[in-house]
Amino acid sequence: MKLIHLSDLHLGKRLNEFSLVEDQAYILEECLRVIDAERPDAVLLAGDLYDKSVPSAEAVVLFDSFLVGLVQRGLQVFAVSGNHDSAERISFASRILDANGVHFSRAFAGTVEPVTLQDSFGEVRFWLLPFLKPALVRPHYPDAEITDYTAAYRAVIANMQIDRSVRNVLVAHAFVTGAVRSESEEVSVGGADNGAHSRASEHHRTYPLLRDASEVFLLRSQAAEVRDRRRTRREGGTLAAHGTSDSEAGSL
Repeated sequence: MKLIHLSDLHLGKRLNEFSLVEDQAYILEECLRVIDAERPDAVLLAGDLYDKSVPSAEAVVLFDSFLVGLVQRGLQVFAVSGNHDSAERISFASRILDANGVHFSRAFAGTVEPVTLQDSFGEVRFWLLPFLKPALVRPHYPDAEITDYTAAYRAVIANMQIDRSVRNVLVAHAFVTGAVRSESEEVSVGGADNGAHSRASEHHRTYPLLRDASEVFLLRSQAAEVRDRRRTRREGGTLAAHGTSDSEAGSL
C-alpha cells in the first residue's frame, strides 16, 4: 500500500502579523500535483492541521478545499489533531466523514479504534492517535505511573488491541527527544508536563531551552519570496532577487 505523509500544515498561520494563507494555498496545490504524480492509496495528515485551536475562517475554507481535492481523487485520508489543534473541533462530524473516506482522530476518551483498509496483501489497520498530554491520559489508566509524555503514549499504545499478524500504521503527532531543530522552526520553551527534563519540546522535534531572548526567527521574507515567485509565474515575467534588510528584523 502506497502512502503519502504530510504534517504541520499550520493553516492560518501569521508571522509578524503577515498572513501565510495565500502561500499555504499554493503549497497545497503543489501537494496535490505530487499526489497526482505518485498516485498513493492514502494520505496521512499527522497533526497541526491548523495553527490555532480556533482557526480563522479562511484557514477552514482552505483546508476544506484541500480535503475536497483529496476525496475527488478517490483517496483515503487519515488525519490526527496536533498540539496546535482542538481535538474536539478536528473530530467534528468524523463519523459522517468516515463514509466518504476521510478519517479524523477522535478526542481521546481512553480507547483508540483502528480504521481498516484492504489491499492485495490483506488488511492494513490505521490507528489515529490525537495529540496527548500526560494529564489527559492519567484518569483513564489510574494504575499506570504516567509522569511524562513517554509514559503516557506507552500506556495508550499498550492498551490498544493491536493484532501483529496484520500490518499496522500509527498516525500520531508527538514529541521526539534528541532531535534537531531546523531553520524554519520557532523556538519554544514548551510546557510543564516534562518539567523535570533539561530540554523542552514541541511538534516533532526537541529544542534546547531558550537562553537568548534576542533569538527570534522571522520567515516573512521567505513567505514573500514564495508569493512573488508564484505571481511571476502567473504573469510570465521574471523574478528579481528578494533580500532581507536589517530594518525588517524583529526583536523581543
